[in-house]
Amino acid sequence: MKITCPYCGNIYEQSEEKCPHCDAPNEQRSAEKSGPPKTIEELQRWYELRKLPPYETTRFFIGIDTKAPRAFGIYREGKKVVVYKNKDNGQRAVRYSGTDEAYAVNELYTKLKDEILRQKENNAIHRGSMPAGSAVSPTSKQRNSSVASPKSRRVPSASGKEPLITRERRRFRFPKYGGKLGCLVRLFLFPFRASLVLLAAALIWALGDELFVNPPQAGSYSYESTEYAFATHPDDVFYRDWFRLDGDWQGPLEKDEVPGALRRKHSAKNYLTSAGFSDDGESDSLVSSKAYEDWLVAYSDKKSGNKVDTGYYDYNGNTYYHLQNDADSGWYSYTDDGWSSVSTVPEELLHSYYAQSYYSGGVYDDDVYYTDFADTDYYSDYNGRFDSSGTSSSWSSSSSSSSSWDSDWDWDDDDWDWDDDGDWDWDSGSSDWDSDW
Repeated sequence: MKITCPYCGNIYEQSEEKCPHCDAPNEQRSAEKSGPPKTIEELQRWYELRKLPPYETTRFFIGIDTKAPRAFGIYREGKKVVVYKNKDNGQRAVRYSGTDEAYAVNELYTKLKDEILRQKENNAIHRGSMPAGSAVSPTSKQRNSSVASPKSRRVPSASGKEPLITRERRRFRFPKYGGKLGCLVRLFLFPFRASLVLLAAALIWALGDELFVNPPQAGSYSYESTEYAFATHPDDVFYRDWFRLDGDWQGPLEKDEVPGALRRKHSAKNYLTSAGFSDDGESDSLVSSKAYEDWLVAYSDKKSGNKVDTGYYDYNGNTYYHLQNDADSGWYSYTDDGWSSVSTVPEELLHSYYAQSYYSGGVYDDDVYYTDFADTDYYSDYNGRFDSSGTSSSWSSSSSSSSSWDSDWDWDDDDWDWDDDGDWDWDSGSSDWDSDW
C-alpha cells in the first residue's frame, strides 16, 4: 500500500520507516510499533490511521457517550471508563465500567477489529458475485432480449397443439407413483409421518409447562399449609424463582419442588395471599432472608461475569487493591510493611454485589495513609508482562516488528479502498444489534 508524505507530498510504500524523499518519519509505522492502543486517545488515532468511515457510518463512537440506538462506544465518566452497546431498541448494555482504561479500550478495540474483518468479508462476497463489467441482472437480460429463453419455449406435441406446461415445469415436477411402487412408497411414508406427529405431541406434553405456561404474579402464596413466594428480580423480569418457608426461607427451588398448581398463573391466583414484597423487617419476610440475598448475589455475579473492578477497597479498616478484573485473583493488602499479595480476602470483596460498597476508587489519593500501589513492583511487573488484552508483551513486541501486524484491519489498502468508485460499502445494519455485545 502506498501513502502520501505529509511533509513533501511524495508517494512511497507504507512499509518504509521514513520517506525516501525527505527522510520524514512514517507516522503510521510509528503508531504500529507502539502496539495495541491502551487509551481512548490512542484508539482514536488508530481509527484515523486505518482511514475508516465516520463514526456515524461504522457506529463505533470513541470518546463519545451517544444515546442513539445501534452504537458501540467508549467514554470517560469521572474516574471510570465505560464501554457500552446501544441495542436496536435503544436499550444500553454496559460491557465494562471501571478504572482499568487499558482493559476497557481493548474490549472495544477487539470488537472493532472483528467488525472490520466482517465488513471486508461481506464486501469480498459482494465483489465476487458481481464482477466488474457484468452488472446486468438476469431480469434485465430477459427484458432486453427479443428471443425467448430456450427453457421457456413451448414444445409442440405430436398432434401439433401446444401442451399446457413448459419444458422447465416438467423438469421440476415431482413424480407420481402409481401401481405397486406407489403402494410401497405410501406404506413406508404413512408410519413415518405418524411417528413425527406422535413425537411432536410427546414434546408438547413434556415441555408444555416451560413453553406455554404463563408465570404467576410475584408475591406470597399459601398451598396446603405451606408458605411459598415467587420472586422476580427488580431489574430483570426473566430472572425469577420460587422460595419456600420452612423455618427459614429456602430456595431457589427446583421445578419438582413447586406444586404444579402454583406454576400456572390461572390456578396460582387461587392461592395468592399478598402481591409483591416489602422489607418490613419481619422474620418471615422473603426480602429480609439470606436465601433472597444470596439469590441477588448470584444474579450480580452472573451479570458481571464474576468480575470486580480494579482499584482500592476499604474493608473494616483494612486496605486492599485489586489488580485484575477476575474476582478470585489479583488481590493485595496493605500493612505497616507495605503492599503484599494475598490469596484470601473477605467474601464480600469477591462479589460485585457487595464489593461496590467498599470501593474507594482507582486513583491514588495523597491524603490516605497507605502508599500508591502503582509504585510497587507488583504493578510494574504485571504491566510489563502483559498488555491490555492479557497477552504476553514479548509476543506484542515481536508481532509489532512486522510491518503488517495489523494491516488486516486497514480499510484503505489496495483491495479495500473506501472511495473505490462506490463499489464498497460499510453495512452497519448487518450487525447483530439485539445481543448484549
